[in-house]
Amino acid sequence: MTDILIVEDESIVAWDIKETLEKLGHQVVDLVASGAEAIRAATNSHPELVLMDIRLAGDMDGITAGAEIYDRLNIPVVYLTAHADEHTLERATQTNPFGYIIKPFQWQTLQSTIKVAIQRHRTELATSLNRVGLTRILNSIGNGIIITDRQGVVTFINPMGQDLIGWRATEALGKQIGEIFRLHWESDGIAIENPAMRAMRLQQVVKSPDRCWLATKYGSDIPLADTATPIYQPDGRVIGSIVIFHNNSDRLNAEMDLIERNQDLEDFQLKLICQLQLETTKYQQAIACVEVLNTVFDRVSTATTETELLQGAIQQLGMALDADYCWCTLHQSQDSTAIIVSEYINTEHQSYPTSNVGQKIDLLLYPQFYDRLFDRKSWIDPPVEIVPKPYLDLLDPIAQTIVCPMLAAPPRSAIRRDRIDDWAIGEVGIVITGKPLWTSYQARLISKIFSYAIQFFRQTHRESLDRKSISQSLTWLDSIKDEFRMSLLDVNRAMYLSAEVLIEQIRSFELKTANLAQIEQNQLWHQKLTVNLQSIEAEWQRQFHLIDTLIDIQTNGITYHLRSLSDLEFDRWTATIAKRCAALAQRYRHEMSERIPNDRLPLKLIYPARILELIVVEMFENACKYTPQDRLISLAIDIRANRLQVRIVSVGIELSTRDIELIFSPFARDSRDAAASGITGLGLPLIGKLVPLLGGEIQASSDRDGTSLILTVPIA
Repeated sequence: MTDILIVEDESIVAWDIKETLEKLGHQVVDLVASGAEAIRAATNSHPELVLMDIRLAGDMDGITAGAEIYDRLNIPVVYLTAHADEHTLERATQTNPFGYIIKPFQWQTLQSTIKVAIQRHRTELATSLNRVGLTRILNSIGNGIIITDRQGVVTFINPMGQDLIGWRATEALGKQIGEIFRLHWESDGIAIENPAMRAMRLQQVVKSPDRCWLATKYGSDIPLADTATPIYQPDGRVIGSIVIFHNNSDRLNAEMDLIERNQDLEDFQLKLICQLQLETTKYQQAIACVEVLNTVFDRVSTATTETELLQGAIQQLGMALDADYCWCTLHQSQDSTAIIVSEYINTEHQSYPTSNVGQKIDLLLYPQFYDRLFDRKSWIDPPVEIVPKPYLDLLDPIAQTIVCPMLAAPPRSAIRRDRIDDWAIGEVGIVITGKPLWTSYQARLISKIFSYAIQFFRQTHRESLDRKSISQSLTWLDSIKDEFRMSLLDVNRAMYLSAEVLIEQIRSFELKTANLAQIEQNQLWHQKLTVNLQSIEAEWQRQFHLIDTLIDIQTNGITYHLRSLSDLEFDRWTATIAKRCAALAQRYRHEMSERIPNDRLPLKLIYPARILELIVVEMFENACKYTPQDRLISLAIDIRANRLQVRIVSVGIELSTRDIELIFSPFARDSRDAAASGITGLGLPLIGKLVPLLGGEIQASSDRDGTSLILTVPIA
């Protein structure tokens, strides 16, 4: 059925044509008698064809009206006339008509002319695509594409679309899209409205619902995803539609999703490893700060001047951080100057500055630089243009520069705070290369170390200290250590929380992929994801507790834990150790042997029993991680005099001398296996620092019989 507009000024002829068209199955949208009316009617009703009488009443004849309708609205025009003179034919031909019928005519002539005109117009639509190069583009697209006219008749289909639906272009062109592109629900087979027709009806982009299927020409069904959109003329009129579709097989989608999620997991794991390595270096710097603090407090009683104290402190700090250069400056309030009083120069580095001790700086010349320090804030890589001139030679484009204030005020919990002025009395500077970027946390730790040192020095060197003053100084020292330890723990917990965020992100991937595990081929991958997540989470928790314990002991000193002895029920403790180690051996696919004495005597430890358990389990897990699967790992525990010895042996695994030398170094791996399992390489270095604080020792050895870790700690 074709929508047709009749333009005829003889009413009887017009009605006769209308009746003939309706008998032939067409629909007449309007009858008009003039050229102007024809243009208005075509604009309003948008017919598919116009039957135009050439001779019309008025100023505009049919040829002029037909030319304007085709040019403006792209509607084909077939001319009707009782006059076939040469001049009329020439004028009509110039308007590119789609047919020419001489009155009177037979209905067969009318029908054939209409069919030819409609088919030609549809062909020209497809040809116009070729003229602008769209066909080549559409044919190269990896999705199926079908284009229709306003009636849903197919005018274009690309090769991918032909492959998906099973219809060749020669078969599909000219057919209703509903004949070749039939969608139905997966569950009940009920037909779904054709997306092309729906897009034109709603005049908007539409997508077929999930779980819809396409019935191909060959009788098979495929899951499909498609998008249909109307095609508009410049005037906003819908003249057709375009459907873009592709095979939406669940299995193909699941495999693609699997690849993407697996890549995301690997990216997250790499991010965790990099972050842990970064934070480990920061922890080592924090631990070095603790060692510096303890050393400085030990020297307070022997140092005779602040300069002597600061020189020892800056040397200790520079060596602990492996810095390039460090310095201390004291402010002289009487003349608003600062003097560099102590420094550390790393002579092992290729280039190092000459000594700057004794150089003076006029504070008033560098207000922007010193205002921040006076405001109790540190500089991390200060702008070159505001840095004091003596410091400019120390700056290095590949190094990081940290400048921290030394404060004369004690913490709020300090005793007799009112006797110390609350301002910055100097600064500490550090130039360091080849290390992770520093943060405000670390800068505050450095500031606190030197501020506490100066404050405690002044507190203990006041004239005529009585017993009460000494007691107050010791109390204040305890408060300093407590506050400093809390600062370190804040850093530790902040980094631990950031790790938890990453772990939760990975856990969200695990939950999202749980439904994929129903597909048999994805079950193994999902199990691996779960195991990896558990491993990462356990690793972070273990390192957090190790570092927490190490900071606790180093800050407070071993005497802190000697205030009361710890009871150890030996048989129960060894049973717990054996059970945890057996679980680790099973997890890493190893065999385990144990040799533990049946001694029920209670023991006394000079440190918490939980610390000893943490150390032994960490040693055993490191042995598991760096031992090939299906090997034997032995655990032996002995009591000798006042010493408890734990020996863990990876039987038959021999390491090189270099590997043994590096075994307590952060992130060192067995050189035979650069891709060893595990994500940190951090446990043994931390244990190597922790054991000496307990008064014990840990050693590693290796020969043909195996690689051994031997822990020896005192017992009461």
